[in-house]
Amino acid sequence: GIHFDLTLGESHYQPMLADVVEQLGKKNLATESDGAMCVFIEGNDAPFIVQKADGAFNYATTDLATIRHRVEELAADTMLYVVDSRQGEHFKLLFATAEKWGYTPEMQHVKFGTVMGKDRKPYKTRSGDTVGLESLLDEAVAKAYEIAAANDDAKPDGPELDESTRREIAEIMGLGGIKYADLHINRESDYVFDWDTMLNMKGDTATYMQYA
Repeated sequence: GIHFDLTLGESHYQPMLADVVEQLGKKNLATESDGAMCVFIEGNDAPFIVQKADGAFNYATTDLATIRHRVEELAADTMLYVVDSRQGEHFKLLFATAEKWGYTPEMQHVKFGTVMGKDRKPYKTRSGDTVGLESLLDEAVAKAYEIAAANDDAKPDGPELDESTRREIAEIMGLGGIKYADLHINRESDYVFDWDTMLNMKGDTATYMQYA
């Protein structure tokens, strides 16, 4: 039931980046510091760098171009950024810079905790070590099927479930396990993604509650 009316990637804003820095400079919002163009926000020691000393642009430049485009071209009055909580300082400075620049829609950083592997190291989308949602759900159901089938096969009098029922139970267990693992903790808290814990028949898991 979810769809996107419009999707624009970073490349869409690339031609706008030089003008963003130029306009910030003309308004005396961005000044040169150690060769870089920076916006200094009162109360913050670190500047908001909008152009690096080597002339390259960065996330800050792209995000500012995005805000301007959304306000001027899409008449956006609210912007929600659903991003890892570790980016909190970036968004604090981004919103403050946009407001100084004259763009004042309601802007909110909707933080979520870091999802980590069993080694407690954060997954990194850019390095390709994350899994797409569809693949994740398929794997959850497959692992749940293995558990349901093994438990059924281990019954003293032999298996009781037909194949259709096993697969139905696997889907309930797998999808329920994913949902509960993601929603039962505070949205802003970090958590370890672990199949063994998620589908465990004991403890604070959806599988345990469904079987209880």
